[in-house]
Amino acid sequence: MAAPITTKVFICMLCSKMQFSRKLHKVSHLKLRRFITCQATKSKIVAVNAADEDGLQMGNSGHLKSHSGVFSNDRVCLPEELEKACLNTVNKYNVGNILKQAQSLSRYLWSRQAPVEENYFRVMTRDTERKIRKDDGVDDSRLGENERVTLESQRKGKMLNILRKHIYHWEPIEYDTYKGIVYLLGRLAPEYAAMIRILSEVKKREPLFVPRTLFDFGSGIGSVMWAANAVWPNSLAENFCADISADMNELARLLVQGGDETADECFKGVFFRQILPASAAKKDRYDLVVSAFSLLELASEKQRNEVIDRLWQKTNGYLVLVENGTNAGHRLIQEARKQILESNESRTTLEGVDANEAENSENSLNNMAHVFAPCPHDMVCPRENDGSGTPCNFQVSYQPLSIFKKDVSALRENIKFSYVVLKRGERTEESWPRLVRPSLQRHRHIHCDLCTASGQLERVILSSGNCGKTLYRCAKRSNWGDLLPIKLTKDAKQDIQD
Repeated sequence: MAAPITTKVFICMLCSKMQFSRKLHKVSHLKLRRFITCQATKSKIVAVNAADEDGLQMGNSGHLKSHSGVFSNDRVCLPEELEKACLNTVNKYNVGNILKQAQSLSRYLWSRQAPVEENYFRVMTRDTERKIRKDDGVDDSRLGENERVTLESQRKGKMLNILRKHIYHWEPIEYDTYKGIVYLLGRLAPEYAAMIRILSEVKKREPLFVPRTLFDFGSGIGSVMWAANAVWPNSLAENFCADISADMNELARLLVQGGDETADECFKGVFFRQILPASAAKKDRYDLVVSAFSLLELASEKQRNEVIDRLWQKTNGYLVLVENGTNAGHRLIQEARKQILESNESRTTLEGVDANEAENSENSLNNMAHVFAPCPHDMVCPRENDGSGTPCNFQVSYQPLSIFKKDVSALRENIKFSYVVLKRGERTEESWPRLVRPSLQRHRHIHCDLCTASGQLERVILSSGNCGKTLYRCAKRSNWGDLLPIKLTKDAKQDIQD
């Protein structure tokens, strides 16, 4: 199979042809490259959303500095108050030993997989046993009792070895006070940064949404509570935290008290519980409901489905689900996303029987759900069918805890996460495409991988020639996870190699 012809090789071939027009022969190599790129891209852009002047941030030189679709943070730092609380909490432990354990725990949590379902385990065991019996080709009926026992023992050993290699051994993590400290040192900063990135987008896109109540499932050390109060300061009147570990709840409370058990809590209305309340009454709903890095800790798909249903029943405004940016985390996020959207469709169908009544119609609209972020659509995630085997994830930079080093002002670490934000109500307008991979900036043009409102992944090439200077500068200022103010054709599919 012949190698694909790049743009550069194609230009050289054109210039070497004697039949090529003299006028085009005089065009420089660089201008011809720009001409071909613009012509190839122009058919992909149907319309460009006029950039809202209020959303444009101009620099001192008059050039575009940012736009309303940019949500990426340069680097997220923990509040000084939280840093001091961490120092006061861990100063009675041997920090050197805890640091190594914190790093080990972080690696383990990143590699964590969802537990294998019982039905899948039985099928895998049965198929493995059949394959082993077929491969050894021994007729058990011709063997003596001792030989049969020996053979069965060998088969069992082979089967266990195969199952260990192909089936993930999931087990629950029980957090006591010491392990909670280890978790704090390894996970507080990255989890806080991820929540700041997600909640900041909600605030920027929905400035009128000011939550009064927060429900955090699997609250752990309280990183969600700290992030929500940082994004909406002095607005939350209730912070309800539910975590199965009593020691983790006590540790989270100690952080809110600044590391001093006798001090007052720095946030209003903080409550800790070890169970998820079962009440589904409308009066018990919360403006903001969050489950961050907790779904992988549930023992089965059935348990996850029950938790997701109850969290959605408790949601009055937004439901935020976050997991590690791995394939396992992405699958659980898509599982929950699909469950809520499908249950929303079934409820709407049932309530459609009385659709003529205004009250039922209003309830139906209130029970509807749509994806607020990151997807600009409610269809199946295109990552599941693109064949790449990569998750839909995003990245944020953060400054690590300053407990271990005196100067961390120049340090930068990254966390990748997968998430979904679901909002009550129906979608009222078409969302802008979202950058789902880092942009590739080339000379005077930029490659953007976008997830579009049509539920497709598209690559577009933007330059000032094919989309105008304003949009081109918007694309240059946009990063992985930001929204881009353009509209694309439904069949925009073209690969351009440069």
